[in-house]
Amino acid sequence: KHEVFTEKVKTAPYPPSMTKVRTLRYFSLWNQATAALIRKLKPDIYHCMDYHAALAPLYLEESEQIPIILVLHNADYMGVVETDFISDRFWKTVTQLRRLSLILNLKVATIRKYCMFEGRLNMLKAGVTYIKQTQAGYGICAVSENYAVELKRERTLFAGLPYLISLDNATDPADIQTSIEKLRALRFEAKGQLQRHCGLDEDPGAKILIFIGRWVKQKGVDHIAMLTPAFLRSHPEVQIILAGPPDDACGLYAGTLLDQLGDEFKGRLFVCTKFFRLPEELRR
Repeated sequence: KHEVFTEKVKTAPYPPSMTKVRTLRYFSLWNQATAALIRKLKPDIYHCMDYHAALAPLYLEESEQIPIILVLHNADYMGVVETDFISDRFWKTVTQLRRLSLILNLKVATIRKYCMFEGRLNMLKAGVTYIKQTQAGYGICAVSENYAVELKRERTLFAGLPYLISLDNATDPADIQTSIEKLRALRFEAKGQLQRHCGLDEDPGAKILIFIGRWVKQKGVDHIAMLTPAFLRSHPEVQIILAGPPDDACGLYAGTLLDQLGDEFKGRLFVCTKFFRLPEELRR
């Protein structure tokens, strides 16, 4: 057990994004612990989700390296914790790189090669570069075909990759045999259960817009909060569910804005500023 992990609570498992050194220490320990698990368990393949543990392969010896699959859910959130621009010089190690080397427990040369992107520390780049060097660029996936095309077209981090694999949502084979009428009935039943659980008006014809995730600037939650009242006023058929823990100043600001809307949009707006867990009967 380590205090960096044990001091966390269920409502705020991530380190505050405003405290850079503490956040870097958190992810340094997280990735070193992941590498230690890989070393101990010796899996056939390492399935890495986004940037959070993308540094882990850098802590493995060459003889310990294994294939990696990197799945991208939100590549805009690249783990750019160190926001200061680093004016690196190959003939002179700047102070910022020395500090990163000490915190991450990685050599300066390793950070330069794997973690620097557009002048800033980028944890996602570590996974991308590792895959380029050890797997010829194969093994990076996006959660949909459209997202894979978008990343290749708009994100220079993924330039030069031979292929970006698209992963479609898994479908239960039994569902394929279900009739359209039955699926439509199940949909309306599930919608009614969700509306009752969230205290919304039971309206089979309502269009429910849902955001569930961390309330941070990168996800645009402050814009969602500012647009919510105008959207509900102009679209009376819409209901909105917003749930997740505020994790930076923008998230706290969004929560403050939404708290004021409860009376005006009672039955049409559900706000939950903590981790949202559906009852088992709704999880299907």
